[in-house]
Amino acid sequence: MTRKESDKLTNQELAEIKKKLAKHEAASAESSAKDTASGIVGLVVICGLIYWFFFSGSSETPEEAAARSQVEQAQTELAQAEEAEKKRKGFHCLSAWDGSHANFKRDIEDRMRDPGSFEHISTSVTPVSSSGTHKVFMEYRAKNGFGGMNIGTAMGTFRNSDCSHIVISLE
Repeated sequence: MTRKESDKLTNQELAEIKKKLAKHEAASAESSAKDTASGIVGLVVICGLIYWFFFSGSSETPEEAAARSQVEQAQTELAQAEEAEKKRKGFHCLSAWDGSHANFKRDIEDRMRDPGSFEHISTSVTPVSSSGTHKVFMEYRAKNGFGGMNIGTAMGTFRNSDCSHIVISLE
């Protein structure tokens, strides 16, 4: 083989390699286009599902929407009215656990001979007065000087605004 023939073979091989490379690039571009198309289709499907999940279930008419809105507004107003009544009665200052006014109870307990023997029985309050205060009455049990248990009463007032109290009497 002469040098020209070997160059020709190389040129033929080069042409075949170029053909194979072109086929591979075309296949790669086709595969990439398929991947892109399937990715777009997947994205459209996901967006469609999200839209369906959030917006398709709301098939209420304007009348139903107005009625639902009125019910929600009535529930909100009722909750606000209940909260206002609770505050007017002074219950916002009382413990949900035992119904006592925590600071008033602690103040009475601190005044006992034997604070460890103090037991809360009940607490009653009056509705708020025109001066913004409530009267509070508390029954308790505690040891007397001879070691026996007595039932006592404490009376005081507390402000509706900040629940601060004053002890008036202790029996």
